[in-house]
Amino acid sequence: MIESLTDRQVIEYLMEIWKLKNINDLMDFSTSKKIEYIAKLKETKGISMLQLSRITGINRKIIKKALK
Repeated sequence: MIESLTDRQVIEYLMEIWKLKNINDLMDFSTSKKIEYIAKLKETKGISMLQLSRITGINRKIIKKALK
């Protein structure tokens, strides 16, 4: 069974890999850049699409499309 990550763990992980000072800085990125970054998470275990949507504010359909 894959261990789920908490929202806090995901936020810290995203801030580290995307070199953000604040998770809200992600909102300044273009949609294509957001999709590119999210697509890189495809292999990351323990992060759900719903969780990414909740944390980043990006629509679940966009995240689903990026993770295909």
